[in-house]
Order: sequence, then C-alpha cells, then structure tokens
Amino acid sequence: MEECLDLLSSGKTISVRMAKANDRRFVLLASAGFDAEVVERMNSRQKNLLGITAYVLSGARHILRAQPTLWLEFPGRERIEAQSVIVARGKSTAGT
Repeated sequence: MEECLDLLSSGKTISVRMAKANDRRFVLLASAGFDAEVVERMNSRQKNLLGITAYVLSGARHILRAQPTLWLEFPGRERIEAQSVIVARGKSTAGT
C-alpha cells in the first residue's frame, strides 16, 4: 500500500486523452453486444480464480442465448448490422 501511495505522489505521470462513445468516456476499450454482455455477467471472484477461463466459460454460456442486434451508423454511409462492436484505442486488446 505504501509503495502505491509513493508512486501516486512522486511517480511519473502522462496525459491520456479520453475517447467518448455516446455520453460515456473511456481510456482503452469500449464494447457493446456479445463481448460486453460476457464481461458483465462475470464477477471479480470468477476472474481472480479462473483467469482467462472465466471469459471462456461465460462466453460459452452466453452464446446459447439470443444475441442483440446492434446498428452502426457512420456519417455518409449505410447503417451496418452487427452482433458485437469493440472500439479500442491501442495496438491490441486482451494480449492479441
């Protein structure tokens, strides 16, 4: 705990511009649809105990349910139907 407090008070800081999806802000990743629902159905105990396996099990349970339809709208383009959307501000997500 002391080391964390020391880092907060004397560590190097950088500015990070936040992205915005609708009215919600995020730093690295925002998702909707299948991915978001899989993560929402897990709790921290499952993630700490099982690691990546928690995501696999949650995804396997969720894939059998009816999936919501998402509509993506881009200025000057046709609407696109999707089952999942991930917007990332980085080179990779989840180690990929």
